[in-house]
Amino acid sequence: MKKTLSILLAAVLILGLAGCGKKNEETAVNMDLQQVYARFGETLPEMTMMSDEMMLNFCGINREDCKQAVVSVSSDGLRADEIWLLEANDAETAGNLVKLANTRIKRKGEESITYSPEQYEIVQKAEIIQSGNYVALIVSPDVDTLAAQFRTAAGLEGG
Repeated sequence: MKKTLSILLAAVLILGLAGCGKKNEETAVNMDLQQVYARFGETLPEMTMMSDEMMLNFCGINREDCKQAVVSVSSDGLRADEIWLLEANDAETAGNLVKLANTRIKRKGEESITYSPEQYEIVQKAEIIQSGNYVALIVSPDVDTLAAQFRTAAGLEGG
């Protein structure tokens, strides 16, 4: 009887801990990307928001693959600043968006090296962050500040 009770108690504890982990995970990645981007506003230069069509043509991002999407580029064509804040529909799509972001950084680097070594350095320091189905691409001279803000919003570091 004691053995059966011990096994049942252990099973309940394991299931309970697994359930708690899921709740924490869901809480950690429940972001309103418009609000996250609004917090970035104090740090960013004047930016141009991309329409769904521009996201597809300019970055390769299909808006239908995302629950939320905030994508902007610097209004000054000589600056490399670019922000992607995306919530993919599923984990596979999030992985594809990370690959797309890596390709984008490579292309931006190839473009910027010919006209501005300073902007090239900014592109080389760009960060791609994934938290569950959320993906961020941050190209900015203030990448450390913006990446920390995103990580805090995603529950990846204390805020």
